[in-house]
Amino acid sequence: MGAALDRIHLLIEQDRYDQAEKELAPILEQNPMDFQVTYLDTYLSIRKAPKTAKAKVEHFLGLFPFSDLAFYLKAYRAFQVDLNQEAIKAIDEAISIAPNDPDHWAMKSLILMNMLDNQQALKAAEQALSLDAEHTQALNNRSIILSRLGRTAEAMENSSHTLHHNPQDSFSHYSTGLIHLQKGQHKKAMEHFQEALRLNPNNEAAKDGMLSAIKASNLFYRLYLQYEFWILRLNQKNRYAFILIYFIIFRLVRFMAGLSADSKLWLTPVIALLGLFALSTWILDSLSDGLMVFHRFGRHLVLPKQRVMGLLTLSFTILALLTFIGLNLAGYSEVNYVYALVFVGMAIVSGSLHYMEKPNLIGYLGYSIIALGAILNICGLVLGIPIDALLTPFFIGLVVYQISSIFRSNRIS
Repeated sequence: MGAALDRIHLLIEQDRYDQAEKELAPILEQNPMDFQVTYLDTYLSIRKAPKTAKAKVEHFLGLFPFSDLAFYLKAYRAFQVDLNQEAIKAIDEAISIAPNDPDHWAMKSLILMNMLDNQQALKAAEQALSLDAEHTQALNNRSIILSRLGRTAEAMENSSHTLHHNPQDSFSHYSTGLIHLQKGQHKKAMEHFQEALRLNPNNEAAKDGMLSAIKASNLFYRLYLQYEFWILRLNQKNRYAFILIYFIIFRLVRFMAGLSADSKLWLTPVIALLGLFALSTWILDSLSDGLMVFHRFGRHLVLPKQRVMGLLTLSFTILALLTFIGLNLAGYSEVNYVYALVFVGMAIVSGSLHYMEKPNLIGYLGYSIIALGAILNICGLVLGIPIDALLTPFFIGLVVYQISSIFRSNRIS
């Protein structure tokens, strides 16, 4: 049975889940209480469909409540569905049972990376490496974390070491590509992401990396990426502090611009740049997804929902520009900005909705804002119906949605 289980484990690692399930089924039927068999069955369920694997994980934990691997699988499944607090609690249980298992420390490092706790993630990765100096996952984690912390020279050295010992490891090429991307070297990053996908066509992280590298051929997106990588280096408290400081600066500049005609003349471009920067951080990623539809390779990497939301963001942005310019040329200078701002608001909402896997309360609010915005502009631009009564609920809804989205994106699960 050992050889058969080894083959099934290999099939799982190759993402050949249906074949693994087919070969595992008769063995599981004959050995429903066997540790290795039920472990593989649970692991397979997590790899194939983590959202529906909770029952299998709890069943395995019930059979073997004192096994570190049972808690490891619980942590792995929770990590896959972004339940970070549950994941960290489970992996700590596994470590308390088997503190010298490097796999457990590497998993803890991965979870902490997902929580953006880079310093603690680095400590966990180095603990794993103290137990196994050539642990591939821990080495890759360490490379990514060092890069996040701005220690790119160390990150690249660590990554080169990993690739030297594991040249056929897909994730090692992904982590190296990510470091190049953070250094602004999108072409070198693309080479490593391409190699990662050659070694494992189902490597979703490498697909995301390749998509970002293709987008980074645009200068504005490269600058946006550097901002995103900088934000990743901050802890949760500092991210909130940055948002608050930015808002205070924006309000202060606006106040100073209102003090005199001269100050307004000089500070209006500053206000415009600050507003444009904020807007770009909200819509640029989704806008780039919309543009990827026209890229012969990029179009295959964008997920269906991201493609739809990207096209909506692109459409709303174009409509905002056309509305502003068209109404200006037609002499409607007093109202042109209102309709354009409604389209901008719709673009902001669609720009963040493409991150949501499934609608929640914030998501439904976002879809409602888009629908209300469409009604507003159809009534005002097409039918000539006054829209004043609907503007207030639209912009209040937009502010509530955006604040909720910012807190949601910065909250650690």
